[in-house]
Amino acid sequence: MEKSPKKGTDYCALRRTAEGWLLKGTPVGVLKDQRPMPANYEVHCDENWLTQRVHVERTIGKDTKTLSLSVEKWSVVLFGAGGSRSAWLSRR
Repeated sequence: MEKSPKKGTDYCALRRTAEGWLLKGTPVGVLKDQRPMPANYEVHCDENWLTQRVHVERTIGKDTKTLSLSVEKWSVVLFGAGGSRSAWLSRR
């Protein structure tokens, strides 16, 4: 069964924070079988618009998945259901 949304809508808001900027939103997609697929996301940026943290959560029926990413110096730390992983980035 295809799980990609066929149609949907997204509400989001951008606001200034003490650390920089926060984009927070709630999209709701509709799957081919007409089930809703709501999600929530937050993108935290510093004052220079560099992404610092991202958190996404989506739900299909009773199945909820989350993904959180954070930037720590030159590494990206990935937090998920299977624990955390780290991938080092190099400067170009």
